[in-house]
Amino acid sequence: MPHPNSRAPQERREGEANGVCADKATCAMAIPGKPLKIGKYDVVEVLGEGGMGAVYKAIDPLIGRTVAIKVIKGDFAQDAELRRRFNTEARAVGNLQHPNIVTVFDFGEENGSPYLVMQFLDGTPLDKVIAQRQNSGVKHSRSITSWPTI
Repeated sequence: MPHPNSRAPQERREGEANGVCADKATCAMAIPGKPLKIGKYDVVEVLGEGGMGAVYKAIDPLIGRTVAIKVIKGDFAQDAELRRRFNTEARAVGNLQHPNIVTVFDFGEENGSPYLVMQFLDGTPLDKVIAQRQNSGVKHSRSITSWPTI
């Protein structure tokens, strides 16, 4: 089931090399029949966007695995310190294995924008869970985002 805030499958846009959208306006200009690609991955939908980038749902065409791809875009992609921190995050998280941490499969760069490919977790976004349970009080909302006590 698609994420409630997601858009329809994206397609390659005019003015973008290798299919990485520069911004929402660029993503809105479709060239029919050409899927958006980030690296080798076929983008299925936009999961979320923020000031620094976006997260996409995509398919690894070689093994058919659904993944999430975090991309830094625009001027942020050119910031040397942010790129260094992004690469450090990819290496650090890529070496972790824990049931409460997504698995990182790959990272790279597409059209000057760094990206991180990770495990896709299907479910209700945290902001929606909190909004649905807002009337149940602060204690319950905190329990959603807090580590359990042992």
